[in-house]
Amino acid sequence: MEGNSKLIIEINKDEALVIFDWLYRLIETEKKTSTKLSAEYQALANLEALLEQQLAEPFDPNYQQIVEDARSRIIGDSTPGV
Repeated sequence: MEGNSKLIIEINKDEALVIFDWLYRLIETEKKTSTKLSAEYQALANLEALLEQQLAEPFDPNYQQIVEDARSRIIGDSTPGV
């Protein structure tokens, strides 16, 4: 299998926002603390960039609240017995 093959993965908007926010924070921390960037870091940075291209919410003044609401919906959707 070729390393440049493309995959299509579907996730909902809430998942995309939460994953983007987590990746952004992870990548910013890694940039500050690591002297050598790994292939895993680069793969996650690429995913973060792809998500950023698809999302308008990170540029919204209410972004933090939007992400918190998305987190709440995800937890509410996946918590057994709720």
